[in-house]
Parts: sequence; C-alpha cells; structure tokens
Amino acid sequence: MKIFFYAVVVTLFTTYQAQASSLTIYLSACRSECDTEIGLVKVYKGRKLIHKSKSLKTVIENLSAGTYYVRYNSIAEKKRELEVIISEKENRVLTLCFDDFEYYKKQSASAIDELQVNEKIEIHYSGKLKKAIKKDSISFFRTGSDYFLQYHGTARKLTEVEREVIREFEYFLNYFSRKGRGKKKDLYLFQYKEMTLK
Repeated sequence: MKIFFYAVVVTLFTTYQAQASSLTIYLSACRSECDTEIGLVKVYKGRKLIHKSKSLKTVIENLSAGTYYVRYNSIAEKKRELEVIISEKENRVLTLCFDDFEYYKKQSASAIDELQVNEKIEIHYSGKLKKAIKKDSISFFRTGSDYFLQYHGTARKLTEVEREVIREFEYFLNYFSRKGRGKKKDLYLFQYKEMTLK
C-alpha cells in the first residue's frame, strides 16, 4: 500500500512539474516615467478569463502549456491584444508599453514641420509641485533649415530625434484635448499661430 501511495504522489508531482509554467507581465511607460495611473491587463486562455490586474508587475504561476491572450488598453485607449504561446516549464516575461500611440497616422502635418523662418512654437506648463505652483515655458523657432529650442534665454539646435519628440507631444495633446481628458493638476498649452492645444 505504501508503494502505491508513493507512486501516486510521484506521478502527481511529476505531472504538476511538467505543467508548471509562469507568465510575468510588466506594464511600462516606454516614452515617459512610469505612472501609477495604468489600465487593466486581462489574460485569457481561449475565451476564459484567467487573470486580471492593475499592477505594474503581474506574475501568474502554475500555468499549463498552451496559447494565452493578453489584452490591455494603451494610454490613448487603443485596444491591444498579444498572443502568447507558453511551453511546459517555461517562465515567460512580457513588457507592455501602455503609453504607445500611432501618432504617425495623423492626417495633417505637425506644427514643427510647418514652422516658417521667424515663427515660433511655444509650450507653457503650469502644475502643482509639492505645495507650490510651478510655471515654465519653452519655445522653438527656425532659421533656414535649422530648428532651435529656446529655454530660459538660451538657444540650442534641435536634433531630428528631438523634433520627433515634439511631433509626438503635439499629437498627444491634440488627442487628449479632443477627448476632453488629461490630468487636472498639470496644464500644457501648445501654441502655434492661431492653434492652441491644452
């Protein structure tokens, strides 16, 4: 009888070990610092919801081998779904970008691309930093084919990567100004000619 009991235990343990896999999901802000205001991540096996979380790190253990679907919304409410195939005894790690958005699909050109010589783009910021109200501003201008950033009276030439960041920032503000959303404690004003985004 003892031998039978040990045989059952060994068989169950071996089967359990063969199936034991895990999935670790990190929610990350790929374009900015991580924030606590993140969306919901849901993990499905087939159509069955097996886990949901709002944590920056989620660990799901004791998974059987198979195909899983990870669903979440990006910061711009774009639905994302990833298919994840997990093998036996596999410890899978995923890093998801919740602040991604397809700004390049915008129809009109960005202000930085339309900027003419002697014109300016201004970005004004006001927000609460600890107990004090902080206000700041930055501007961009063009001379010939070169673009410059001006901050606190000092100017320097912009790289193409930095111009890309400005395009993204404009699109981001445009998206949220149309949606009527955004953090109330922080206010950004993007001004170019008659256009104002906030």
